[in-house]
Amino acid sequence: TQSTWGPLAYLPLGRSSLALFACTQLADGAFYMTTNLEVRCYDSAWMGLLPLGLLGLIGYVCLIPGLLAAVLLRHRSLLFTDLATVQAFGSLYALFRTRMFFAPLALLGKKLALALVSLVFAQAPTVQAACYLLVILMGGFAQTKIAPYYFPLYDRFETALNGFLSVVLVSGILSLSADGAASSGSGGSSTSGFVLAVFFVGVVGLLGSTVVGLVADVRQIRADARVGSSVRGSPLDTELVRLLRDLAPDLPPERSALVDALDSAHR
Repeated sequence: TQSTWGPLAYLPLGRSSLALFACTQLADGAFYMTTNLEVRCYDSAWMGLLPLGLLGLIGYVCLIPGLLAAVLLRHRSLLFTDLATVQAFGSLYALFRTRMFFAPLALLGKKLALALVSLVFAQAPTVQAACYLLVILMGGFAQTKIAPYYFPLYDRFETALNGFLSVVLVSGILSLSADGAASSGSGGSSTSGFVLAVFFVGVVGLLGSTVVGLVADVRQIRADARVGSSVRGSPLDTELVRLLRDLAPDLPPERSALVDALDSAHR
């Protein structure tokens, strides 16, 4: 359905829609598309593509988040309580906590930022990689502070992916800087081994985190299937009990006894 595939396809479709409008001025004074410096902007051929570009800009860049926002706001009071609403639109927001129902919009904003970076800095790879890193770090910081997912497992998985992806981007920045230093005759070749090691750590971490996350996800699904509808299967219950266990030694005796009782009930 459109409600499912729209957000998934937002990054490639949004980038394709914006590519026509990303132009840069070269030494001859003319403007060319940053993604293809052989295509000139603002000439008759470019103007012929302008209607399609505007259609894509409105249809993908603006319409997809607009429709998503309209669905979430219109059904806000029913998102987690009405079965028909969950069946129709649950794929958009069901992974997130109740108060974070708007998180899919934030994810679209992150994808749009990545698309803009890829276009605006297409001819400046070092700056492009640095901006990618900035977007990933800002998104990762917000995700870590807010913890938007219903399953804490997904928050930890997202944090690990952001961390290792940042390592890969840092290795890319270092590699580009080393290449620039080498081409200018100021050395830089001695750093290639270090950069390769950093890149290797990042890639292995990404792959390992993905495998571990998938295995943990399957185990969680099987555990939920065994428990059924029992509240004991709630991942937030488990997280709450874990937190209370950590705090119990520092609580007054009467409150510590309540934690012990809750722990026993949870088991």
